[in-house]
Amino acid sequence: MDPLQTLVTALVAGATALQHTPVPPAIGQAYSALKSYLHDHYAALDADLAQLERQPASKGRRTVLEEGLAATNAAGDTALLQLAQALLAAIQRQDAAGTRIAGIDMSDVTAASIKLSDILAQGAGHVTGVAMNRVDVAGAIEISGVRAGNLTPLDAPKPATGAAPAAADPISILFLAANPLDMEPLRLDEECRAIDAALRQAEYRHFDLRPHWAVQVADLQELLLRRQPHILHFSGHGSDRNEIILQDASGQAAPVSAGALRTLFGLLKDNLRCVVLNACYTAEQAGAIADRIDCVVGMTEAISDPAARAFAVAFYRALGYGRTVQEAFDLGCSQIDLNNLDEADKPVLIAQHADPVTIRFVDPKA
Repeated sequence: MDPLQTLVTALVAGATALQHTPVPPAIGQAYSALKSYLHDHYAALDADLAQLERQPASKGRRTVLEEGLAATNAAGDTALLQLAQALLAAIQRQDAAGTRIAGIDMSDVTAASIKLSDILAQGAGHVTGVAMNRVDVAGAIEISGVRAGNLTPLDAPKPATGAAPAAADPISILFLAANPLDMEPLRLDEECRAIDAALRQAEYRHFDLRPHWAVQVADLQELLLRRQPHILHFSGHGSDRNEIILQDASGQAAPVSAGALRTLFGLLKDNLRCVVLNACYTAEQAGAIADRIDCVVGMTEAISDPAARAFAVAFYRALGYGRTVQEAFDLGCSQIDLNNLDEADKPVLIAQHADPVTIRFVDPKA
């Protein structure tokens, strides 16, 4: 396979993997590394890749991305090619490890009728409740009470309030970034890179950071439905009218009100326990969202790029070392002070229905 086709194949395979939940950690990390490098060195391809992620099976979107890679001579980038090959190798290892598991596996059966019920199938790999091959039935086939899944026990109790998610499930962080063309550009890529590095260096590397760039208002519901994150992090602009600023289809600023976010998170809370609005003037929005989400971080006024980045890195580093949300917040503010930025009083943590002192995403005792 030539270098260009290797890149295209890896990106299509990675985008396809994102459509399935949960994404195997090795594949998710390899794709995230490839995507981050592509963004850092070939940012002009961000929009093409985002379109491919929405419809990885589209030949048209694959062709557009392939043309973009060719135009930028990305196939000649040895480091990028190595990341693509690492992703393909991770996918190959996962496919090789996956085994076919069936609760009932019937082959070469001839019967007047078949009735199956109360079937449980569970394990790693491809799991199905009932598999039939060369089955000849003259009458009716009745199948009921089938439960099939993988990794997490199907009847496992939900964690108690304040408990960390089960160790088998990576902590999903949905990183949403918007840098509208008609507003002052921010170094959002630096923030994402620094957070990723802090999580990778932490004691408990059980976090899955999923960045999405140039986020539009129309993307919010789909991303929450698809990702079902434990933590949502917004990086970008806020307005003095207490709005976060996303983008419209043309890349221009598109404000989202506190009320709209409160309603959205009420409808699509799912696994979400913490929201970080790392943008100016988001304290009022944090208060509104906290009526639906356990812990929400906002900013009381305008905050500088360096201060916002310092807070975010220290916050996630602390979570990666098994600290509580309250401790992580306090360490984030402390880091702003340590950097002599005089903005440590701007972040605010709001928790109306939960105690952040008791909430942690990784349990050091587990």
